[in-house]
Amino acid sequence: MLCVPGVWQPSACASRNSALCVWATGEMIMLTIYLCVGSSCYVRGSEQVAQILQNAIAAHDLQGQVDIVGTFCLESCSMGVTLRIGEQVFDGICPEEAQAFFEREVLPRVDGTGGSQ
Repeated sequence: MLCVPGVWQPSACASRNSALCVWATGEMIMLTIYLCVGSSCYVRGSEQVAQILQNAIAAHDLQGQVDIVGTFCLESCSMGVTLRIGEQVFDGICPEEAQAFFEREVLPRVDGTGGSQ
C-alpha cells in the first residue's frame, strides 16, 4: 500500500517505513521516528530519550502527526541511542540531547522546512 493523498492511512506509511505522508490539504505531515530499543541503546538511555520526545510532541501539540516506534538494531550499537527518520539514521543521541534533536530534526520536518539531510 502507498500513502494516498487525501486518505489517512498511517498503517500504509508504516508498512513502507516512510517518514512522511502528506494528506490532501498539504498541511498535515505524518512523521515516524524509529527509536532503537535494543539492549545497547536501552542501556544508553533509549527509554529516557523516548520520554523526552513524547513530552516534546505533547508540548508542541503534535500528537497524531509525530509517532515514535520502537525498533531493534539500527546497526550503530556502539554509538549510543540510535534513531531513524525516513532513511536518515541519527546515532549518539543521549537523553541530554534529545530535546535539541527534536527541535533541530523533528520540528523542521513537521512544519515542512526540512531538517538536516
